[in-house]
Amino acid sequence: MTNSALKDALLQLSVENDNHWTKAGLPRLETIKFLTGDSSLTQESVAEALPGFNRESATIPFNVVKIEEVKDEVLPLTLSEQLVIAQLELEQIRKLFTDKEKELVAQTAVVTALAEKVSIEMGVETSENAIINFLKSQQLVLQERAARQKLIADSGINLKELAEGLKSPLDASLTRKR
Repeated sequence: MTNSALKDALLQLSVENDNHWTKAGLPRLETIKFLTGDSSLTQESVAEALPGFNRESATIPFNVVKIEEVKDEVLPLTLSEQLVIAQLELEQIRKLFTDKEKELVAQTAVVTALAEKVSIEMGVETSENAIINFLKSQQLVLQERAARQKLIADSGINLKELAEGLKSPLDASLTRKR
């Protein structure tokens, strides 16, 4: 097994995947054997390939340093080494993007909260406040209508009779002709 293939396998380990690491934080030998296809590997040979490599040091900044060491150490790089390096760089960019996206969401929440407070303080009506105020005015209209209906009902006036009495004589004669 070449040292380069072993390094490739080590750099493919994911810090988030518990199956890639022992409880002590070392690369899990079974995982490395699977990735390399070499069942004769020992923990010592793994330690010689990348000295000091463990779960803690396998974070993104460590990998970036290791990428630079690999780039400087072995020229020219094999395609698989180039792929691993490109994958690690992509992983680093994704992590930075995710971190920035979280910052963006948090900052947007801060700005929204502050804008709400400023609009309340200055008396500026937001669309949300406009909707709430409209609904309150509609509620008042409905309450007034209910009060009028209750007043009519309490007065004892029969609206059906009242409506019939309000018909004009012309309406009555037209109704009979039909």
